[in-house]
Amino acid sequence: MDESSAKLDRVRLEVRGYILEEFFQGEDESQLTNETSLVESGTIDSMAALKMFSWLEDEYDIEILPEDVLVTHLSTISRIAAFILKKQASGA
Repeated sequence: MDESSAKLDRVRLEVRGYILEEFFQGEDESQLTNETSLVESGTIDSMAALKMFSWLEDEYDIEILPEDVLVTHLSTISRIAAFILKKQASGA
């Protein structure tokens, strides 16, 4: 496994842990995969999205601009992780 894959896996695990703790309590953890649709499943709603974007900024030292606040960035754990790594790589 190369370094970027390892970093992506680590971020996915961290994001999954946060979602389980904040939004998925009492649910079957096995139902939350890297590709689970967080919006369609009702795991992430508008208030949860704001909380999530705030956590991402703090946790990963990134700046989320108004144009970044898109539901597609929060659609799955994999997409969230890719978004984080892209923001970190761009220095924004």
